[in-house]
Amino acid sequence: MAHINETGIIIFIVMLTMVLFAISGSAFSYYKIHWFHESSVAVLLGIGLSIILFYSFDIIVGIEHDLFFYYFLPPIILAEGYNMKKEKFFKYLHLILIFGIMGTII
Repeated sequence: MAHINETGIIIFIVMLTMVLFAISGSAFSYYKIHWFHESSVAVLLGIGLSIILFYSFDIIVGIEHDLFFYYFLPPIILAEGYNMKKEKFFKYLHLILIFGIMGTII
C-alpha cells in the first residue's frame, strides 16, 4: 500500500476543489440557476472540504490574513464590480459608500 504524505493530500484536495468549482460554475451557466449566488456554493464546498480534511486526515487548513486581504480579496471585489449592472450600482450607491467609508474607518 502506497504512503501518501500530507503535501500530496493537500495538492489532491486543491485540484479537487478547482474541478468542483469549474463544474459548479458551468452548471450555473448552463442551467441558469438564480436561487442563490455562485459564491455561496464556493463557500459551502470550501467548508465541506475543510471538514473532510480535518476529520479524515487531521489536517487544519488556513491562510494568513495578509495573503487573503492583499491577493484574494481585491480580484473578488474587482470581478463583482465589473459584473454589476449600472442601474443597481447607482441605486445602491449610498449603501456602498456607507459600507466603504465605515469599513475603512473601522
